[in-house]
Amino acid sequence: MALKLLLRTAWGMLIFSWLACGMCWAGSVIYQWKDEQGRLHFTDNPSAVPVQYWNQISQGSRPSEPMPPTHGRSTRVVVGSGQRAIQVPVSVNRTWTFLAYLDTGATYCQITGEDARILGISLESQPKVKVTMADGRSLEAPVVTLDSVRIGSVELKEVEALVGDLRLLGLNALRQLRVTVDLPNGEVVLEAEKR
Repeated sequence: MALKLLLRTAWGMLIFSWLACGMCWAGSVIYQWKDEQGRLHFTDNPSAVPVQYWNQISQGSRPSEPMPPTHGRSTRVVVGSGQRAIQVPVSVNRTWTFLAYLDTGATYCQITGEDARILGISLESQPKVKVTMADGRSLEAPVVTLDSVRIGSVELKEVEALVGDLRLLGLNALRQLRVTVDLPNGEVVLEAEKR
């Protein structure tokens, strides 16, 4: 029994470390460019940008001005082949942009403590919820309400998010969208629900 618990804990720590390292690698700088078909591409690795698009690379994790509102119904995100997890560029409150894991196993979206600081969110006054991690651990995390979460041209309003170690686009946001993961064609399509 003790060996089983030890193996389960080790496995959980390995998964958490893998995700945390992947997030560290991702950083918070996103590069974007548009191809001949007009599709917008995002990457956190400038060497992944094809040479013919180097002249149009734009960089930035924090726009200098708030992003204008959009009324898009869908957006396509190109995902690289060989990625271990799907990451999408997310803009929060129209001022802070980063890559977040698309995580259907997460009940809530999640931002980091650093993200909360940059967004001017004080965590002392925020309520906390008890969450159970994939490895079985329980912990308390602050929960905040984000004014907006934008993925490409699709924008969601008043989205609750936990504050933790990773950036996640969780089910509370994904439930408002139709999500199509098309790995053979290297894209994820997110469509706003029809109202």
